[in-house]
Amino acid sequence: MGATLSFSGIFLPQLPESFTTSEKSWIASISNIGQLIGALISGFVSNSIGRNNCLLLFNISLLAGWLTLVFYQENVYLAILGRVLQGFGVMPSIGQVYLMEVLDTKRREVFGSTLAVSINIGITLVYALGALTNSWVAVAWIFAGLVILQCLGLIFIPKSPQWLICKGRTDEAKQSLKMLRGPNADIDKEIELLKNAAKLNEESDAHNNASSNSWREFLEPEVYKPLSLLILVFILSHLSGPFAVVSYAVTIFKRILHGYSAPKLASISVGVIRIVGSVLAVVLLKKKFSKRLQMTSSAIGMFLAMVCLAAVEYVKQNPETETSNEQDQKLDGSQSTTVSVITVISSSAFLLFHAIGFNVIPMILMGELCPPKLKSLTSGIVMSMVAILVFGVVKIFPLALDVVGGPATYGFFAVFCVGAALFGFFLIPETRGKNVEELSFMYRGRAITVNPTDIIATTMSLPGSRKSSELGGTPKILRGLSLNTIKIN
Repeated sequence: MGATLSFSGIFLPQLPESFTTSEKSWIASISNIGQLIGALISGFVSNSIGRNNCLLLFNISLLAGWLTLVFYQENVYLAILGRVLQGFGVMPSIGQVYLMEVLDTKRREVFGSTLAVSINIGITLVYALGALTNSWVAVAWIFAGLVILQCLGLIFIPKSPQWLICKGRTDEAKQSLKMLRGPNADIDKEIELLKNAAKLNEESDAHNNASSNSWREFLEPEVYKPLSLLILVFILSHLSGPFAVVSYAVTIFKRILHGYSAPKLASISVGVIRIVGSVLAVVLLKKKFSKRLQMTSSAIGMFLAMVCLAAVEYVKQNPETETSNEQDQKLDGSQSTTVSVITVISSSAFLLFHAIGFNVIPMILMGELCPPKLKSLTSGIVMSMVAILVFGVVKIFPLALDVVGGPATYGFFAVFCVGAALFGFFLIPETRGKNVEELSFMYRGRAITVNPTDIIATTMSLPGSRKSSELGGTPKILRGLSLNTIKIN
């Protein structure tokens, strides 16, 4: 996904002069329309054929997109088609769902951010290869080759145990877990947790007559609450402006810096900073730093950086005096250099703070909060919203700079940074240490039916009880439940 997002950064500056500004903005942003279409159908496809097969299918479209761009022959419509196919083939939601489903509870916090880090690596790799080869065609061929390797890898990786359990394929789920955890790992407890989570979804289906009216599941609090939260957090994240800077990085720095290689080196530096920010986010998560505090701090840093960008743009557009002599001209040149340096630092700081919080944690939450059976559907809905947002921001950003100016544009982004800080502090849930069964209860508002004999049997198996050592069990039915969610028959 990172390569697709940032490819316009090296592609647009090398397009023929016959391409208009409007056509270039369409080429930069149209991939998000392809992603929107793909996100809307990926959930259904993933539920039907599995995460691996779904990713393999969409990678074929991604490969077709890269090859279409290679052979576009300066035809604007073929360039747009190639970008649409690229966007259609990029399915971060399914990749994130698969990642969170194969990770255990202990490793979920750290390795759940792998996709976000990979996106930033893809962005940086595009800029680095573009600078080294000075040819977007060579870069396109390289990534086409990487997609082929990715397709081969998808054939051999194990399938999602959670998806297999939901499909009633328990034996295959056990085999998959043994491949993931190791041949000597005790997987019985994890299999039981997955079964309990799947059972809860089956009970919800029976409650809603979901076999005939599956849309009613989205009216349940365990679905619409996390879905609404995810949509809002991604809205705030993307309207704060990160992809506007990423997609137009080379163009932005070309207006600021001088020399042939300076803009490219600056863009590579931006990508490296995003990687550093993502790695720092992983370190903070590993140190058990609160998600709420991490996202709030991230948004505050983003706000300060955007305010600096708005102030710099205001100074550039409103010079105080005209240069009247040689000394004043030297002073003006020094001020211009200072403004350029502040702009680069502010842009880099914004992307660093965004990577620390809002680039990583929402992706983790997307794989954690929604019910297992609907996870691919809800993640597809979220990513379709993201595609619309990124398309709008990337398409409108250059026009906004020309029409309303830099101060108003960056000020708009700063307002959403404030909203992101408030949202992160008050509404982001803490999911650390919760297993798949406990996560299923976080937003469940309907009481579930429990047989009294099940409660007695479970109590007898609680650690410290008289029969605990004899039974050797752990609490199953009551794990993650509070008393007010239990209804006695």
